[in-house]
Amino acid sequence: MAEGHIHRSLGHRPRTDWHNEALAEGHIHRSLGHRPRRFETTTGLAEGHIHRSLGHRPRTDWRNEVLAEGHIHRASRTNKAMSQSLTRMYAHLVFSTKDRLPFINDEIREHVHAYLATVIRSIDSPYVVVGGVSDHVHILFDMGKMHAPVEFVEQVKRETSKFVKTLGAKYKDFYWQRGYGMFSVCPAHLADAEQYVRGQEEHHRKKTFQDEYRDFLQRYGIEFEERYVWD
Repeated sequence: MAEGHIHRSLGHRPRTDWHNEALAEGHIHRSLGHRPRRFETTTGLAEGHIHRSLGHRPRTDWRNEVLAEGHIHRASRTNKAMSQSLTRMYAHLVFSTKDRLPFINDEIREHVHAYLATVIRSIDSPYVVVGGVSDHVHILFDMGKMHAPVEFVEQVKRETSKFVKTLGAKYKDFYWQRGYGMFSVCPAHLADAEQYVRGQEEHHRKKTFQDEYRDFLQRYGIEFEERYVWD
Protein backbone atom coordinates (compact mmCIF):
# COMPACT_ATOMS: atom_id res chain seq x y z
CA MET A 1 0.00 0.00 0.00
CA ALA A 2 2.94 2.32 0.68
CA GLU A 3 4.11 1.50 -2.79
CA GLY A 4 0.67 2.47 -4.02
CA HIS A 5 0.99 5.90 -2.45
CA ILE A 6 4.46 6.33 -3.89
CA HIS A 7 3.32 5.41 -7.40
CA ARG A 8 0.34 7.81 -7.35
CA SER A 9 2.49 10.68 -6.26
CA LEU A 10 4.86 9.97 -9.17
CA GLY A 11 1.99 9.58 -11.71
CA HIS A 12 2.29 5.74 -11.98
CA ARG A 13 -0.50 3.24 -11.55
CA PRO A 14 -0.04 0.83 -8.63
CA ARG A 15 -0.61 -2.79 -9.43
CA THR A 16 -2.76 -3.52 -6.37
CA ASP A 17 -5.35 -0.69 -6.87
CA TRP A 18 -5.60 -0.15 -10.60
CA HIS A 19 -9.40 -0.67 -10.80
CA ASN A 20 -10.27 1.98 -8.25
CA GLU A 21 -7.79 4.34 -9.75
CA ALA A 22 -9.27 3.82 -13.22
CA LEU A 23 -12.58 5.05 -11.84
CA ALA A 24 -10.86 8.09 -10.46
CA GLU A 25 -9.02 8.56 -13.74
CA GLY A 26 -12.35 8.58 -15.54
CA HIS A 27 -13.29 11.75 -13.70
CA ILE A 28 -9.88 13.25 -14.25
CA HIS A 29 -9.88 12.52 -17.99
CA ARG A 30 -13.36 13.97 -18.51
CA SER A 31 -12.44 17.16 -16.77
CA LEU A 32 -9.45 17.47 -19.10
CA GLY A 33 -11.44 16.53 -22.25
CA HIS A 34 -9.91 13.00 -22.51
CA ARG A 35 -11.77 9.72 -22.77
CA PRO A 36 -10.97 7.03 -20.14
CA ARG A 37 -10.27 3.65 -21.62
CA ARG A 38 -12.65 1.55 -19.54
CA PHE A 39 -15.60 3.98 -19.64
CA GLU A 40 -15.55 4.79 -23.32
CA THR A 41 -19.32 4.32 -23.93
CA THR A 42 -20.39 6.40 -20.96
CA THR A 43 -17.97 9.14 -21.85
CA GLY A 44 -19.18 9.08 -25.44
CA LEU A 45 -22.68 9.98 -24.25
CA ALA A 46 -21.34 12.80 -22.16
CA GLU A 47 -19.28 13.98 -25.09
CA GLY A 48 -22.44 14.00 -27.18
CA HIS A 49 -23.81 16.79 -25.00
CA ILE A 50 -20.54 18.68 -25.25
CA HIS A 51 -20.38 18.33 -29.03
CA ARG A 52 -23.95 19.57 -29.49
CA SER A 53 -23.27 22.63 -27.37
CA LEU A 54 -20.32 23.43 -29.65
CA GLY A 55 -22.27 22.84 -32.88
CA HIS A 56 -20.79 19.38 -33.62
CA ARG A 57 -22.69 16.18 -34.33
CA PRO A 58 -22.32 13.51 -31.60
CA ARG A 59 -21.42 10.07 -32.86
CA THR A 60 -24.17 8.31 -30.95
CA ASP A 61 -27.03 10.56 -32.18
CA TRP A 62 -26.02 11.35 -35.77
CA ARG A 63 -28.99 9.58 -37.42
CA ASN A 64 -31.67 11.60 -35.62
CA GLU A 65 -29.78 14.81 -36.24
CA VAL A 66 -29.47 14.10 -39.98
CA LEU A 67 -33.24 13.51 -40.15
CA ALA A 68 -33.82 16.83 -38.42
CA GLU A 69 -31.47 18.56 -40.84
CA GLY A 70 -33.36 16.98 -43.73
CA HIS A 71 -36.58 18.64 -42.58
CA ILE A 72 -34.83 21.99 -42.34
CA HIS A 73 -33.36 21.74 -45.84
CA ARG A 74 -36.66 20.62 -47.36
CA ALA A 75 -38.51 23.50 -45.71
CA SER A 76 -36.00 25.98 -47.10
CA ARG A 77 -36.34 24.61 -50.63
CA THR A 78 -40.14 24.63 -50.41
CA ASN A 79 -40.31 28.23 -49.24
CA LYS A 80 -37.98 29.35 -52.00
CA ALA A 81 -39.99 27.57 -54.72
CA MET A 82 -43.25 29.13 -53.54
CA SER A 83 -42.02 32.75 -53.84
CA GLN A 84 -43.98 34.68 -56.49
CA SER A 85 -44.44 38.26 -57.68
CA LEU A 86 -47.91 38.74 -59.15
CA THR A 87 -49.34 41.88 -60.74
CA ARG A 88 -52.41 42.96 -62.69
CA MET A 89 -52.38 46.61 -63.71
CA TYR A 90 -53.98 47.97 -66.87
CA ALA A 91 -53.29 51.36 -68.42
CA HIS A 92 -54.74 53.49 -71.21
CA LEU A 93 -52.00 55.31 -73.12
CA VAL A 94 -52.76 58.22 -75.46
CA PHE A 95 -50.45 60.32 -77.66
CA SER A 96 -50.67 62.12 -80.97
CA THR A 97 -48.50 62.69 -84.02
CA LYS A 98 -46.28 65.76 -83.88
CA ASP A 99 -48.45 68.89 -84.28
CA ARG A 100 -51.38 66.46 -84.74
CA LEU A 101 -50.59 66.04 -88.44
CA PRO A 102 -52.78 63.35 -90.11
CA PHE A 103 -49.94 60.97 -90.99
CA ILE A 104 -51.71 57.77 -89.95
CA ASN A 105 -54.05 57.54 -92.91
CA ASP A 106 -56.18 54.60 -94.01
CA GLU A 107 -53.31 53.28 -96.13
CA ILE A 108 -50.95 52.59 -93.23
CA ARG A 109 -53.14 52.72 -90.10
CA GLU A 110 -53.63 48.98 -89.76
CA HIS A 111 -49.88 48.36 -90.18
CA VAL A 112 -48.95 51.03 -87.63
CA HIS A 113 -51.41 49.71 -85.06
CA ALA A 114 -50.19 46.15 -85.54
CA TYR A 115 -46.56 47.24 -85.14
CA LEU A 116 -47.40 49.19 -81.98
CA ALA A 117 -48.97 46.04 -80.51
CA THR A 118 -45.92 43.95 -81.46
CA VAL A 119 -43.50 46.36 -79.80
CA ILE A 120 -45.54 46.51 -76.59
CA ARG A 121 -45.89 42.72 -76.39
CA SER A 122 -42.11 42.44 -76.69
CA ILE A 123 -41.83 44.51 -73.48
CA ASP A 124 -43.62 41.84 -71.46
CA SER A 125 -47.17 43.17 -71.93
CA PRO A 126 -49.18 40.28 -73.43
CA TYR A 127 -52.54 42.08 -73.46
CA VAL A 128 -52.63 44.96 -75.98
CA VAL A 129 -55.47 46.71 -77.83
CA VAL A 130 -54.64 49.57 -80.22
CA GLY A 131 -57.04 52.07 -81.77
CA GLY A 132 -57.04 55.61 -83.08
CA VAL A 133 -57.45 57.83 -86.10
CA SER A 134 -55.14 59.78 -88.38
CA ASP A 135 -53.60 62.09 -85.77
CA HIS A 136 -53.35 60.03 -82.57
CA VAL A 137 -53.45 56.55 -81.01
CA HIS A 138 -55.04 54.91 -77.99
CA ILE A 139 -53.31 51.88 -76.47
CA LEU A 140 -54.89 49.71 -73.78
CA PHE A 141 -52.40 47.27 -72.27
CA ASP A 142 -51.34 45.22 -69.29
CA MET A 143 -48.48 47.00 -67.54
CA GLY A 144 -47.20 43.76 -66.01
CA LYS A 145 -43.70 44.16 -64.57
CA MET A 146 -42.64 46.76 -67.08
CA HIS A 147 -40.08 49.54 -66.71
CA ALA A 148 -40.89 53.07 -65.59
CA PRO A 149 -43.67 54.65 -67.74
CA VAL A 150 -41.30 57.26 -69.22
CA GLU A 151 -38.85 54.62 -70.45
CA PHE A 152 -41.68 52.42 -71.70
CA VAL A 153 -43.32 55.20 -73.77
CA GLU A 154 -39.99 56.41 -75.17
CA GLN A 155 -39.15 52.92 -76.41
CA VAL A 156 -42.59 52.46 -78.00
CA LYS A 157 -42.42 55.82 -79.77
CA ARG A 158 -38.84 55.36 -80.93
CA GLU A 159 -39.39 51.91 -82.43
CA THR A 160 -42.68 52.74 -84.15
CA SER A 161 -41.45 56.09 -85.48
CA LYS A 162 -38.60 54.31 -87.26
CA PHE A 163 -41.08 51.79 -88.64
CA VAL A 164 -43.44 54.44 -90.07
CA LYS A 165 -40.55 56.07 -91.93
CA THR A 166 -39.94 52.79 -93.79
CA LEU A 167 -43.47 52.81 -95.23
CA GLY A 168 -42.72 55.38 -97.93
CA ALA A 169 -40.95 58.61 -98.78
CA LYS A 170 -43.96 60.73 -97.78
CA TYR A 171 -43.54 59.56 -94.17
CA LYS A 172 -39.89 60.61 -93.81
CA ASP A 173 -40.87 63.56 -91.59
CA PHE A 174 -43.09 61.50 -89.31
CA TYR A 175 -42.72 61.97 -85.54
CA TRP A 176 -44.82 61.40 -82.47
CA GLN A 177 -45.50 64.24 -80.07
CA ARG A 178 -43.12 64.48 -77.10
CA GLY A 179 -45.80 64.26 -74.42
CA TYR A 180 -48.36 61.58 -73.63
CA GLY A 181 -51.16 60.71 -71.23
CA MET A 182 -51.33 57.45 -69.29
CA PHE A 183 -54.38 56.57 -67.22
CA SER A 184 -55.08 53.62 -64.94
CA VAL A 185 -57.91 51.23 -65.80
CA CYS A 186 -59.77 49.15 -63.22
CA PRO A 187 -59.95 45.46 -64.28
CA ALA A 188 -63.73 45.61 -63.72
CA HIS A 189 -63.95 48.33 -66.42
CA LEU A 190 -61.55 46.69 -68.86
CA ALA A 191 -64.26 45.59 -71.31
CA ASP A 192 -65.68 49.13 -71.51
CA ALA A 193 -62.21 50.59 -72.05
CA GLU A 194 -61.51 48.06 -74.83
CA GLN A 195 -64.75 48.94 -76.57
CA TYR A 196 -63.86 52.63 -76.39
CA VAL A 197 -60.41 52.08 -77.92
CA ARG A 198 -61.76 49.94 -80.75
CA GLY A 199 -64.49 52.48 -81.54
CA GLN A 200 -62.23 55.48 -82.10
CA GLU A 201 -63.26 56.18 -85.67
CA GLU A 202 -66.93 56.38 -84.69
CA HIS A 203 -66.16 58.42 -81.58
CA HIS A 204 -64.17 61.09 -83.45
CA ARG A 205 -66.91 61.86 -85.88
CA LYS A 206 -68.38 63.96 -83.05
CA LYS A 207 -65.37 65.06 -81.00
CA THR A 208 -61.83 66.27 -81.77
CA PHE A 209 -58.76 64.71 -80.23
CA GLN A 210 -58.10 67.87 -78.20
CA ASP A 211 -61.57 67.86 -76.64
CA GLU A 212 -61.27 64.15 -75.92
CA TYR A 213 -57.87 64.57 -74.27
CA ARG A 214 -59.05 67.46 -72.09
CA ASP A 215 -61.94 65.27 -70.90
CA PHE A 216 -59.50 62.54 -69.86
CA LEU A 217 -57.32 64.96 -67.91
CA GLN A 218 -60.28 66.48 -66.11
CA ARG A 219 -61.85 63.11 -65.34
CA TYR A 220 -58.65 61.91 -63.68
CA GLY A 221 -58.14 65.19 -61.85
CA ILE A 222 -54.86 66.02 -63.60
CA GLU A 223 -53.88 69.68 -63.64
CA PHE A 224 -52.36 70.90 -66.91
CA GLU A 225 -51.37 74.01 -68.81
CA GLU A 226 -52.91 74.18 -72.26
CA ARG A 227 -49.87 75.70 -73.96
CA TYR A 228 -47.67 72.73 -72.94
CA VAL A 229 -50.08 69.92 -73.76
CA TRP A 230 -50.00 70.23 -77.55
CA ASP A 231 -46.71 69.70 -79.37
